[in-house]
Amino acid sequence: MAPVLYSFDDFFWMPETAFRLMGYDALRRSKSAWLELLMWVFYIFCGVIHTFFNCIMIYRLYEMDFKETHISLIMRYATEITFVINSDTKFVTYLWHRSSIQRVHARLAELYPQTTPMRLQYQVEKYYWSRALRILIALYFGASALMVEGPLLESMYMYVRDWLHMGRQHAQFSYLHYYPFISLDAEKPSLVGYIGTYLGENLHTLVMVNSNMGLDLWMVCFVGQLCMHFDYIGRTLQAYQPDRQHDVADCEFLAHLVVKHQRLMEIQKEINSIFGESLILNLITTAGVFCTVGVYILLQGLDLEGVSYLIFIFTAIAQLYLICYYGELITSLSTYVGQAAYSHTWYNASQAYKKQLLLIMLRSQRPAELSAMGFLALSVDTFKQLMSVSYRVFALIRTMIQ
Repeated sequence: MAPVLYSFDDFFWMPETAFRLMGYDALRRSKSAWLELLMWVFYIFCGVIHTFFNCIMIYRLYEMDFKETHISLIMRYATEITFVINSDTKFVTYLWHRSSIQRVHARLAELYPQTTPMRLQYQVEKYYWSRALRILIALYFGASALMVEGPLLESMYMYVRDWLHMGRQHAQFSYLHYYPFISLDAEKPSLVGYIGTYLGENLHTLVMVNSNMGLDLWMVCFVGQLCMHFDYIGRTLQAYQPDRQHDVADCEFLAHLVVKHQRLMEIQKEINSIFGESLILNLITTAGVFCTVGVYILLQGLDLEGVSYLIFIFTAIAQLYLICYYGELITSLSTYVGQAAYSHTWYNASQAYKKQLLLIMLRSQRPAELSAMGFLALSVDTFKQLMSVSYRVFALIRTMIQ
């Protein structure tokens, strides 16, 4: 089966779509004036609703008596607060570094192979969104939707059940909804108010979920592109056979790779400067959500809400693993460039070629890495250590409340 030769824009449709669903055009693509106006109106409306819900949550926390509040509700609030902080920080990070993200996008677009033969050499299909990755992202959004829509589905189920067993006159709609800090009039429930509340909760969730996943998708796209280029440089260099008889051609070939390698290392540094703050916060908040959601499920049991929370925490952990995996991948492939430089037949080349080759070998001594503000390089080992610490904290909390 012939490989699909994806274009550069094909790689970025996921992060662009995540922000477009909030009405935000991340790359400022050309569109009609009416569409741009509608997107801006929806974007502002989502922002107002999200801010309003955050203010209500803060107010409920202010007036809450923690001594009289059940631990499960406290865990629920802790989960919401942690997720809000993570999501809002990521969206602010994107707004703050928007020009830098657009610049990295443009620089990678310049490096992307344009012709069919070059795309075959780069093996672009190898670094496209895999089926497992697409399933993971779908599960993440699906679990988030299930958590928010679960109370509505439960209300509808109970209403239909009562209608069938007791008749329409005795069946009552429960008006259940997701967020505990939003209260409805229990004595005189309003269908219009319920619909408005549910729409607001959906928009509030839309902003959080898409902001949380959207920024990570941008980072994964950028790092994936760098991995593709490092892999190409390593394979090309390893297969090349220099000879003193064609010194000029050898030096031109290597000079192109040296410049390309330098540009990739510069882009990686810029990526770390953009995403470093959100990465370290992502590590902390994911560990926090793991503990709070675990305790909440332990207390509430595996009902519909518990199952949706269980799926959600699984996808949140998988999201963190994805970032750590790409962190290890870029370190491995940038190291591979240095190994390829050493293992190919450089000893048959001229002195000029060897001096240029030394530049790549020296730069590869310090491989590219995905770093959380310079404190921690992300890798699969980092993920294992974080999950180990998180589980020990969860076990401690579980012991304290039992």
